[in-house]
Parts: sequence; C-alpha cells; structure tokens
Amino acid sequence: MSIVLIRIDDRLVHGQVVEGWVKYLSATKVVVVNDLIAKNYSRQMVMKFALPEGVEFQAVSVAQIAQRGDLALDKEQREIILFSSPGDVVAAIDQGLHLGQINLGGMHHFNSIRCLTTNIALTKQDVDDLKSLLNKGIIINVCALPKDQGIDLINLL
Repeated sequence: MSIVLIRIDDRLVHGQVVEGWVKYLSATKVVVVNDLIAKNYSRQMVMKFALPEGVEFQAVSVAQIAQRGDLALDKEQREIILFSSPGDVVAAIDQGLHLGQINLGGMHHFNSIRCLTTNIALTKQDVDDLKSLLNKGIIINVCALPKDQGIDLINLL
C-alpha cells in the first residue's frame, strides 16, 4: 500500500480522522504509530471499531514504521499513517524513515507554551521537534479537516 496522508494528531483515531480524512481520501487502511498502543490490544480494538467497515487497522511501534523506509505520498493507494506526536516522527526519521510532507491536525496540551490554532497547543518539546522536522526539509501543513484551508507551519512558528 501507499500513503495518502501522514498526520500528527494526539487523539489518533477520532471523529475528524474518521469522518473527515478517511472518507475524503477513501482510505482503505489506517496505521497508528505509537509504542504504547502497539502493545495494548484493548486500545487497538477501540480504534479499530471506530473505523468504517472495510477500513483495515494496524498499530505499530516507532521502530516498526521506521523499518518501512520511504513513506512518500501517493494518491493511487489509500493508507493513512497517524503519529501521536512530533517527537515520534523525529524518532522514526532518526531510525531510518523517509518522508516529505506531514499534516499537523491536532495537539491538545494543558501545559502548552504556544497555541498555534484552536486545535494546536504545543509544549516546548513539540516546538523543538517541529522545528527539527522543518530543518530536515519536511513540509508541515496545518489543517484539521480536508475542507479547511491548510497553512504552512513556517507561517505560524
């Protein structure tokens, strides 16, 4: 399978992803990248049942996604990759993952130091990790739903 969306969203599988992105992109598979969820069958089942019938679900660790190597966007196949944090993306890249573009959809921190939008509140570590990704040449588009006008992260930092 190929990738139609790589997204950072701390809620992972939820309404915006299911009703917005999965349907809009006609996704056939959702891959959650999170070390804790990759080990937690109960949380995996909750996420799997939130997806429409016929959409495959997989939970993998950061190390497992890094082994895939190149996650180039390709509209011909229908796979969505969901990361819960910018730090996990940085870790995956440090372990060998290659990607060019990310959708930043939602981050909700109570101890945030910076609010970029109503959906994105960042900790200092998040800001540092996002800057690291930008410095690696990765394009980060801030967009909650497909119908929204995306904003280049560089314009918000």
